[in-house]
Amino acid sequence: MKSMNFFAIFFLFSLPVIGLAAETTTPQTKVSSPPPEAQAAKTTPIESGQNTSALVEGKIFRHLEAAFAQRDLVEFEKVMAYYRQSFPQSPRKGEIEQLRQKFYYQEQLPSYLLKDGFVRLQYPQAKSLEELSEYFKTLKELNISTVILAASQTKGTPVYLFAHRDKTVGYYFAVKNGPMIENLFDRIIAIAHEQKLKVHVALPVRDLPGLSSYSDFILDESWNFLQNETKITQKLDLFHPLGKAYLYALVDDILNLDIDGVLLCADYAYQQQEGFSAFDRKLFIEDTGLDLHFDQLFATRKSRGRFGVLTREEFHDIALWRTRELTQSLWELIAHLRQSQRKLSIGIEVYPGMLSEEERAMRNYSMNLSHLKDLEVDYFYLAWKGQGRVGAQEKQDYKKAAQKLRTHIAPHKTLVVTVPLNESNKNLVFLNQALQQQATFKQESSKVEIAIGPINRYQGLDFVQYPRLTAPVKEAN
Repeated sequence: MKSMNFFAIFFLFSLPVIGLAAETTTPQTKVSSPPPEAQAAKTTPIESGQNTSALVEGKIFRHLEAAFAQRDLVEFEKVMAYYRQSFPQSPRKGEIEQLRQKFYYQEQLPSYLLKDGFVRLQYPQAKSLEELSEYFKTLKELNISTVILAASQTKGTPVYLFAHRDKTVGYYFAVKNGPMIENLFDRIIAIAHEQKLKVHVALPVRDLPGLSSYSDFILDESWNFLQNETKITQKLDLFHPLGKAYLYALVDDILNLDIDGVLLCADYAYQQQEGFSAFDRKLFIEDTGLDLHFDQLFATRKSRGRFGVLTREEFHDIALWRTRELTQSLWELIAHLRQSQRKLSIGIEVYPGMLSEEERAMRNYSMNLSHLKDLEVDYFYLAWKGQGRVGAQEKQDYKKAAQKLRTHIAPHKTLVVTVPLNESNKNLVFLNQALQQQATFKQESSKVEIAIGPINRYQGLDFVQYPRLTAPVKEAN
C-alpha cells in the first residue's frame, strides 16, 4: 500500500488540468497499466502517513469528478484506472462505481420535447436532394414542424453541397436583381412539404449577396477610426430609397416561392460605426438640425496593444435617430411582406444584447426592446450570438432576455427560444440539459416554442444522430 501511495502522488502531479489540456487524444476504452515511470516508482518504498494517503486520494477523486462533470471520456477512464490501482481498498469504491455507471448509461434525446419545434439549417450535410429528403423525414420523426432554410450565400462556402460550384455568391431561387447560384429552392420546398414540414426562409436584411456590383448609392458606409473617414461596406443602406427598393424587389421574388413564412435575420442591426453613408449623414442633419462630427462621436483607446473605439455622450443623438429610422424601415418591410395574398408567418431574429439596458442596446445595435416589442410580426426568434462555447453568464443573460421579451410582447405573439448547437452542446448530455431548460421555460410560459440549431456540417453540429426517447419515462410507483 505504501508503494501505491507513492504512485498516487506521482500520478497526482502528472495530471493535466481538466478541460485545459492542449493536446487531443484518441478515446480509449480501457487503460490497462500505468506508464513505465509509474511502474518503476512502485519498486521504491517511501514512508507515508495515513493522512497523506487520504489527502492524495481525495485530490485524485476530485479530478475524477471533474472529468465526469465535463464528460471527458479519455480523462475519466485514465483517472479511474489509476485510482483503482492506487487505492484498491478505498472506502469510496461505491462512489466510484456509481460514477462509472452514470457515465456509461445510455443517454437519449427526448424528442417529445421538440413537438411543434423549429430547426434552423445553416449548412446541411445532405449531398443530394434525395439525402435532404431523408433528413427532412428524420426531422419529422423527431416532432419538428418547421425548418428555417438559408436561400442565399454571401461567402464562398456552399450552403447546399448538391448546388453548382461555379458560382460562390448568390441566391438559390430566381431573382430579378442579384446573382443566382442555382434555382433549387422550389425543389427543396417541395420535398419539405412532402414530409409535412413548414418552410420558413431566413431573409438577410442588409448582408445580401452581390451588392458590390451595384451603385454605391445603395451601400452603407462605416467610419474607419484609423483613417478618420468613412468606408463603403458591402451592406445595404436601409435608409436610402434605392436601398429599400432593392430589398422590396428581393422580397417580391421570395413571395413567388411556395413558402410558409419568413424570418428576418438579425443583420438588420447597425453597429456603432455603421450607418454613415453620405445620404444618411445628410438625412440626420436635416431631421435633427444637429451637426455631425466624428471626433465628437467617437474616442479611440489603446488597450493591451490594440486600439478600440468608445462612444462619447454626443453619440446618443445619432444612436436614437438611427434606431428610429431602423424601426420605421422594419415596419415598412413587414408591411410589404404582408401584401402577399397568402397568409405568411413572419418572424424577426433578436439577440439578448438587444434586450439589455435600453441605452446600451441602442448604441450597440441601433435597436432595443422599446422599439422591437410592437413590430407586427408573428414570432420573435431569440437567437444565441456565435457558435463558440457558452459560459454561465451567457446562459443567465439569455434566460433573463427570454423572460423579459415574453413579458413585454403582445400575448398573441409567439416567442421562439433556441437550443443552441455549439461547442458547449456537442455532448448529448449537455444538449439534453439545454433542451430541458427551454422545455421548462415553455411549460411555465404561454405562446413559447422551441428551436434547435443551427445545423452546421463544418463544425459537426447536428442532433439527428442521437438515439431518441419518444415519450417521457414513467416512474414506478
